[in-house]
Amino acid sequence: LTFFKVVVSVILPHDQLEHAIKLLKHHMQSAYGRKPLDALTPEEVLSLFENSHTAEELLPKGLLIQGWLPLSTHKSNLELLIQRGVVWFHSEHCEETSDCESNTKSRDTSGTIFPSSGFLSLGTPPYSVPLGDGMYRFDIDLFGTDPISAKTHVLQQLIKGVQLLPPGLTPVPQWKEQIVLEQNLKRH
Repeated sequence: LTFFKVVVSVILPHDQLEHAIKLLKHHMQSAYGRKPLDALTPEEVLSLFENSHTAEELLPKGLLIQGWLPLSTHKSNLELLIQRGVVWFHSEHCEETSDCESNTKSRDTSGTIFPSSGFLSLGTPPYSVPLGDGMYRFDIDLFGTDPISAKTHVLQQLIKGVQLLPPGLTPVPQWKEQIVLEQNLKRH
């Protein structure tokens, strides 16, 4: 398996932000039929990593890399990220659109999330940057192999990041992709 990191910075002016997100939502729903994701609760985050199989399958060398900082998925590290307000989304890999219409978080009857090679994203809360008055930045870290899931996660993280902004301010989102390259990724 090969890993690589991509950094993309985008400045979205406030007066164009709502329209841009609306267009992205429409495109994602019409092109892929994916339903919006729900952010994971702190309990769901901890549950996701109770089994080390999740980290091995989804994360490069089993490390969670958040904002350039590599962390093990030890409970104390996860709790630290939760305390910092990091927003977590997880989805299962979907072969067919109809597979994606069900709840994206697979659980057993006790509510435990099944480990899988799905897709994971982490978004930081917006923070002020000195690029101009009222400009904020947030980071999005992506983990997985499915390009369609990556698009869905970026959209959901943008929506959540914008919801957390003070009114009337401009975000500078930056996302980092940790993608495991596999043969099937080449066909997308």
